[in-house]
Amino acid sequence: MRGTGAWTAFRKAVLTANRRTRIELIRKSLPASAIGEVSREFRCTYDDICAMAMISSASVRRLSAEAAMLSPSVTERLARLVRIDHLATQALGSSDAARAWLKVSQGWLGGHTPLSMLATEDGGALIEEVLAALLYGDPV
Repeated sequence: MRGTGAWTAFRKAVLTANRRTRIELIRKSLPASAIGEVSREFRCTYDDICAMAMISSASVRRLSAEAAMLSPSVTERLARLVRIDHLATQALGSSDAARAWLKVSQGWLGGHTPLSMLATEDGGALIEEVLAALLYGDPV
Protein backbone atom coordinates (compact mmCIF):
# COMPACT_ATOMS: atom_id res chain seq x y z
CA MET A 1 0.00 0.00 0.00
CA ARG A 2 1.65 3.18 -1.15
CA GLY A 3 0.85 6.87 -1.25
CA THR A 4 -1.42 9.23 0.58
CA GLY A 5 -4.29 7.41 2.17
CA ALA A 6 -2.29 4.21 2.60
CA TRP A 7 -3.06 4.26 6.33
CA THR A 8 -6.81 4.57 5.74
CA ALA A 9 -6.81 1.70 3.23
CA PHE A 10 -4.65 -0.43 5.55
CA ARG A 11 -6.93 0.30 8.51
CA LYS A 12 -10.03 -0.78 6.60
CA ALA A 13 -8.31 -3.89 5.26
CA VAL A 14 -7.08 -4.97 8.70
CA LEU A 15 -10.58 -4.71 10.14
CA THR A 16 -12.23 -6.71 7.37
CA ALA A 17 -9.56 -9.24 6.41
CA ASN A 18 -9.14 -12.75 7.68
CA ARG A 19 -5.91 -13.64 9.50
CA ARG A 20 -4.11 -14.94 6.39
CA THR A 21 -4.90 -11.77 4.45
CA ARG A 22 -3.77 -9.61 7.39
CA ILE A 23 -0.45 -11.45 7.38
CA GLU A 24 0.00 -10.60 3.70
CA LEU A 25 -0.92 -6.95 4.33
CA ILE A 26 1.68 -6.78 7.09
CA ARG A 27 4.33 -8.42 4.92
CA LYS A 28 3.68 -5.90 2.14
CA SER A 29 4.05 -3.17 4.75
CA LEU A 30 3.14 0.50 4.81
CA PRO A 31 5.01 3.55 3.56
CA ALA A 32 6.85 5.36 6.33
CA SER A 33 4.70 8.42 5.64
CA ALA A 34 1.77 6.50 7.15
CA ILE A 35 3.16 7.28 10.63
CA GLY A 36 2.17 10.92 10.11
CA GLU A 37 -1.34 9.85 9.10
CA VAL A 38 -1.63 7.70 12.24
CA SER A 39 -0.41 10.55 14.43
CA ARG A 40 -2.99 12.94 12.97
CA GLU A 41 -5.83 10.43 13.19
CA PHE A 42 -5.11 9.56 16.82
CA ARG A 43 -4.34 13.19 17.75
CA CYS A 44 -1.10 12.28 19.43
CA THR A 45 2.50 13.13 18.86
CA TYR A 46 4.60 11.66 16.10
CA ASP A 47 7.01 10.49 18.81
CA ASP A 48 4.21 8.65 20.69
CA ILE A 49 3.31 6.67 17.57
CA CYS A 50 6.96 5.99 16.80
CA ALA A 51 7.53 4.76 20.37
CA MET A 52 4.52 2.44 20.16
CA ALA A 53 5.73 1.15 16.78
CA MET A 54 9.26 0.78 18.19
CA ILE A 55 11.00 2.86 15.54
CA SER A 56 12.85 6.13 16.04
CA SER A 57 11.24 9.26 14.67
CA ALA A 58 14.55 10.02 12.90
CA SER A 59 14.33 6.68 11.08
CA VAL A 60 10.74 7.38 10.05
CA ARG A 61 11.67 10.82 8.74
CA ARG A 62 14.57 9.37 6.76
CA LEU A 63 12.41 6.57 5.35
CA SER A 64 9.66 9.05 4.51
CA ALA A 65 12.10 11.31 2.67
CA GLU A 66 13.21 8.27 0.66
CA ALA A 67 9.59 7.20 0.05
CA ALA A 68 10.56 3.88 1.67
CA MET A 69 8.43 1.30 3.40
CA LEU A 70 8.24 0.48 7.09
CA SER A 71 9.41 -2.95 8.18
CA PRO A 72 6.82 -5.69 8.60
CA SER A 73 7.43 -5.67 12.38
CA VAL A 74 6.56 -1.95 12.59
CA THR A 75 3.56 -2.52 10.32
CA GLU A 76 2.41 -5.36 12.56
CA ARG A 77 2.38 -3.01 15.57
CA LEU A 78 0.26 -0.57 13.57
CA ALA A 79 -2.13 -3.42 12.72
CA ARG A 80 -2.34 -4.17 16.45
CA LEU A 81 -3.24 -0.52 17.04
CA VAL A 82 -6.05 -0.80 14.47
CA ARG A 83 -7.52 -3.86 16.17
CA ILE A 84 -7.24 -2.41 19.68
CA ASP A 85 -8.69 0.94 18.59
CA HIS A 86 -11.67 -0.88 17.09
CA LEU A 87 -12.20 -2.93 20.25
CA ALA A 88 -11.80 0.15 22.48
CA THR A 89 -14.34 2.02 20.36
CA GLN A 90 -16.83 -0.80 20.90
CA ALA A 91 -16.10 -1.02 24.62
CA LEU A 92 -16.13 2.72 25.33
CA GLY A 93 -18.89 3.76 22.94
CA SER A 94 -17.07 6.15 20.62
CA SER A 95 -13.86 6.62 18.73
CA ASP A 96 -13.13 9.83 20.65
CA ALA A 97 -13.51 8.07 24.01
CA ALA A 98 -11.38 5.15 22.84
CA ARG A 99 -8.57 7.35 21.60
CA ALA A 100 -8.61 9.47 24.72
CA TRP A 101 -8.44 6.32 26.88
CA LEU A 102 -5.50 4.95 24.86
CA LYS A 103 -3.48 8.06 25.73
CA VAL A 104 -4.17 8.31 29.49
CA SER A 105 -1.63 6.90 31.96
CA GLN A 106 -3.15 4.05 33.95
CA GLY A 107 -2.14 3.07 37.48
CA TRP A 108 -2.84 -0.59 36.77
CA LEU A 109 -0.27 -0.34 33.94
CA GLY A 110 2.38 1.10 36.23
CA GLY A 111 1.69 4.59 34.95
CA HIS A 112 2.01 3.62 31.29
CA THR A 113 -0.63 4.37 28.68
CA PRO A 114 -2.55 1.62 26.90
CA LEU A 115 -1.08 3.01 23.65
CA SER A 116 2.47 2.45 24.87
CA MET A 117 1.63 -1.13 25.88
CA LEU A 118 0.84 -1.94 22.24
CA ALA A 119 4.58 -1.96 21.49
CA THR A 120 4.70 -5.63 22.50
CA GLU A 121 2.50 -8.58 21.71
CA ASP A 122 1.95 -9.32 25.41
CA GLY A 123 1.12 -5.69 26.11
CA GLY A 124 -1.41 -5.75 23.31
CA ALA A 125 -2.90 -8.98 24.67
CA LEU A 126 -3.24 -7.38 28.12
CA ILE A 127 -5.07 -4.37 26.70
CA GLU A 128 -7.27 -6.66 24.61
CA GLU A 129 -8.18 -8.70 27.73
CA VAL A 130 -9.17 -5.57 29.63
CA LEU A 131 -11.31 -4.31 26.75
CA ALA A 132 -12.96 -7.73 26.37
CA ALA A 133 -13.79 -7.65 30.09
CA LEU A 134 -15.42 -4.25 29.63
CA LEU A 135 -17.37 -5.47 26.63
CA TYR A 136 -18.39 -8.93 27.78
CA GLY A 137 -18.01 -8.83 31.55
CA ASP A 138 -15.23 -11.43 31.51
CA PRO A 139 -12.91 -11.32 34.53
CA VAL A 140 -9.37 -10.17 33.77
